Amino acid sequence: MEITPFPLSHDAVDPSGFRIIFNDGKSIGVATDTGRLSDEVFKGMSGADIVCIESNYDENMLKAGSYPYFLKRRILSDRGHLSNEDCACLAMKAVKNGAKKILLSHLSCENNLPDLAYMTTDQRLTEESVIVGGDVELAVSPRFACSRVFTL
Repeated sequence: MEITPFPLSHDAVDPSGFRIIFNDGKSIGVATDTGRLSDEVFKGMSGADIVCIESNYDENMLKAGSYPYFLKRRILSDRGHLSNEDCACLAMKAVKNGAKKILLSHLSCENNLPDLAYMTTDQRLTEESVIVGGDVELAVSPRFACSRVFTL
């Protein structure tokens, strides 16, 4: 097994995403706690069979929510978190590069809903003629429990 880190953009010291490649060549890409989709993120996730992507907030919920302005600004920044729309963009690129399973993760309790995150990515994939449940499996990670087991 090989684990390769790639840089993320977050207000932390050396945030990293990971590509985990197993001996049979199958792989998992993980990108959470990032505020933007850089070339390094796309490269790190490219070709992964399963991708775990941050889908932290719905922009309308965040802007209308109770968070103070400075926190909203931080979350929306390049060193904050990925919106559902950004996540859907990365999911689409991942599917075009061979991903068969997409796991949406790191959803905000205050600024997102699991169904909304799912629908945003599902809609983006469908617009690009990807059949969710056929071409790709799409799931949302529970906030306070382990996700189900995924098989490569």
